[in-house]
Amino acid sequence: MARFFQGWGIGDDSVEYLKLIGIVIIVVGFACKLESILVIMVAAIATALVAGLDPLTFFQTLGQSFVDIPALCIGVFALAFALFTPTSSLVGIGVGVGAPFVLALGADPVVVGSVALACGYCGTLCTPMDANFNMVPVTILDMKDKNGVIKKQIPIALVMLAVQIVYMIAMA
Repeated sequence: MARFFQGWGIGDDSVEYLKLIGIVIIVVGFACKLESILVIMVAAIATALVAGLDPLTFFQTLGQSFVDIPALCIGVFALAFALFTPTSSLVGIGVGVGAPFVLALGADPVVVGSVALACGYCGTLCTPMDANFNMVPVTILDMKDKNGVIKKQIPIALVMLAVQIVYMIAMA
């Protein structure tokens, strides 16, 4: 009988679908307007239990993501800041070097790559060398402080960096 239903999601394959219980918990929790962090943590724990992870492995994986993801984002931010540009091939290499550590946790490569490069743009907002963002407004507005634009962009860049780290932890 199981051979007849093979490939239809009934029988042995139904256990694989049960691992998606976390998605159901998130949809129901958000539909009921419950606390977001609580819903996500309950979904993560339920998925880990259904997948057969013991609590120690689950918390090690969760803890590792809270270490690797900020390290990648802050590293790309610092690299772009030091090189004065996010489009440099060296920033791409920085993402290429750091991303495998995050991808080893099972993260989505699209989220990791795009958010890590966006962290590079946050680093660029803090540099005086990017003329489009920082030098042209000083000239057009005839500002007395030639670093005035950068001084105003640094807090925004740091907030954006923090939001992107949280986003990558949640989505990757």
